[in-house]
Amino acid sequence: MSVTELVAEIRQMKSAEKLDLLETLWENLAQEYDQTDIPQLHQEEIQNRFDKYAKDTNSAVVWDTAKERILKRYENRDYPRSSR
Repeated sequence: MSVTELVAEIRQMKSAEKLDLLETLWENLAQEYDQTDIPQLHQEEIQNRFDKYAKDTNSAVVWDTAKERILKRYENRDYPRSSR
């Protein structure tokens, strides 16, 4: 079955069936996941950020604050908007 045919089949499924499929796919991905798939540079950056946080837990900000800072930083730039 081609990807196009598979997508067509999925679109015909009921929401509950799609959720079951999604859960099955997620479980499959989790079982196959291999830490070595993450580039070493990314692993090091994650560890550095975790270490920084562990030294000063007050350095973390809540998501709403982080989101506000990000949006403010880019508010005057002209980026294509997502259609979602």
